[in-house]
Amino acid sequence: VCFGTIGYAQHKPAPTKPKVSIDSNYPAQGSGAVAAFKKHVQQLTQYLQTNCGLAVTIKADTADYLVKLRYEEGYWIHKSVKLEIANPDGDTISTMDNTKLEKDYQQVCSIILTDWSSRQAGGPDLTNPK
Repeated sequence: VCFGTIGYAQHKPAPTKPKVSIDSNYPAQGSGAVAAFKKHVQQLTQYLQTNCGLAVTIKADTADYLVKLRYEEGYWIHKSVKLEIANPDGDTISTMDNTKLEKDYQQVCSIILTDWSSRQAGGPDLTNPK
């Protein structure tokens, strides 16, 4: 006699908060910017965990969102950090190009939480507004 408990045992509740993976490329060792860039990555990680309540993972294949930080050396002394946020479908939902990332942590958090909430509620795809 089967009472249908197999289907119940396989059911997993939906996660209540998204997991984020941060992918970064560090500057060349001789550039003198390695420590500053690592500090940006650490600060962003801490902000997302502490202020946003997001789970940050080092396993990109288990993450719901990917935040890419790219350090780009420009001409002379101009350097920039490019930031890209991708949703669970792998679509880019936001990009930023700044030399100072501290002010953008709150925006990164807001973008991820807004998209996550919309997905959990079955709302519109925010990457393809009509």
